[in-house]
Amino acid sequence: MDKIKGLLTEKALAIREAVEDYEEGQIYPANYITKVKILSDEMIDLLQNWDYDYWKNLDRDKKIPKPSIFKKPDAPTVTEEKKDNWFKDEVNNWAQGFKAQIWNTKELRQGEIRLTETATKRMNEHNLKAEDIQDAFVHGEASKDDPNLIIRTFPNRQIFIRVKPAELQDNVYLVVTCWKVG
Repeated sequence: MDKIKGLLTEKALAIREAVEDYEEGQIYPANYITKVKILSDEMIDLLQNWDYDYWKNLDRDKKIPKPSIFKKPDAPTVTEEKKDNWFKDEVNNWAQGFKAQIWNTKELRQGEIRLTETATKRMNEHNLKAEDIQDAFVHGEASKDDPNLIIRTFPNRQIFIRVKPAELQDNVYLVVTCWKVG
């Protein structure tokens, strides 16, 4: 009887360990289910076979799979190809940045702009033309704090425009407001 109690306790502790591993996210759900099923089947097998012949012929090598099979890896493995691609991407980004700094090239903003009534009033207040707004839109840089604020910098002045994408139309932007400094 002590042997049965010991084996059942061992199986119950293994199930508890599987539940804890699952709750901590250290074991995959499918592996958790498999592990619990194997352990519960073994417990049912123990309870259904009380006779002495069963215990004498018990195969002690029949064990549950090792926990390391079920555990999630600590860190994802990175293949050599991914490492190479990462390095190529970094070099490519660096080269594009270098090219943009040396030859002052960057991708131009594409799209159509439409002026709101407020933007038109502000254009007149700051003596700006539609060509200035278009130039600021195409060649200006987006603000780091607000991507909808575009700034076109010249040696003696700056033109600011605030845009928002037009609803239901791709590549169309509404100029909400604009101003000039300098």
